Amino acid sequence: MEVKDRVPLGELKRREHCEKHADKARRLRVVILAAEGWTAPAGAMAVGLSRRVCHHTPIQ
Repeated sequence: MEVKDRVPLGELKRREHCEKHADKARRLRVVILAAEGWTAPAGAMAVGLSRRVCHHTPIQ
């Protein structure tokens, strides 16, 4: 999975930790895993989402 480096990894992890909504925190986790080099299938399995969702996860 390709991730554009717009926000530093540490900031993404901080946002995930502070996020009150579980669905947003899960999507942040997907981006973090991708930034760490995980494949889409592995990241999807880790967070309980489909591979397709992991490929098209927008974070706002």
